[in-house]
Amino acid sequence: MVINDKMLPARAMQARSVSRSGLGSGLGLAVALTLCQPALAGRPLTTDDAGTAEAGSCQVEAWQDRQDGETARTLGAACGLIDGLEVGMELARAEAGGEHARARGLALKWVPEAWRWHDWQFGVKLAVGQDREPGAGWKRSDQSALLLASWVPNDTWAVHVNLGHAHRPLESENARQAAVAVTWQPHPRWLVFGEMIADQHDDVGRAAGVRWWLVPEVLGVDATVQKTHRSDARTGWGIGLGWYGIRW
Repeated sequence: MVINDKMLPARAMQARSVSRSGLGSGLGLAVALTLCQPALAGRPLTTDDAGTAEAGSCQVEAWQDRQDGETARTLGAACGLIDGLEVGMELARAEAGGEHARARGLALKWVPEAWRWHDWQFGVKLAVGQDREPGAGWKRSDQSALLLASWVPNDTWAVHVNLGHAHRPLESENARQAAVAVTWQPHPRWLVFGEMIADQHDDVGRAAGVRWWLVPEVLGVDATVQKTHRSDARTGWGIGLGWYGIRW
């Protein structure tokens, strides 16, 4: 069975690292889950699945995350070029204390049908991102490579695992990254998930959420809750909208 975008509306960006823009690394999990590594992810998961949009189809997703008075808004789109090959783009804006920062990214995901072992499907993703601080131009913030793995034993449960490496020129550092997510679909219109996202240089993040299909497999809304392991970090909240199966 090939995992596709609409199966687990969980088409996600991967373990995204905190964007250290002019707003600083203190932007919290809301920005950590959006203005980070633009490895293009979808809602509601941050962990990416080993699946691509069908050839000749696209999806558009928009969401907002908020934590500690900081807000991040993101718009993303991904299209299937050929079977197993997907390109995605993302734009994000964060606001805190009257200041703002922007980020944008481009990603390419390849999931060959031959990369399958029992109920596991594997793929790879390459991504590049740029940040823009107030009064400054665009600067390359990171580039990353991810190994994707998805285990789908039945139509109800799925497990997604991401392992990768990111290079961040602005910080002159390299980071190992990992993420794991478990999804449960008790009803064709509902998806529930939990996940953990880790980065070598950042705090570990946890998230949970739910997706409800307004139009099955086509239009869905979701809500998420996020928290880092820092004892002083408040809980973050997010809402999103996804439109899938747009033909071109």
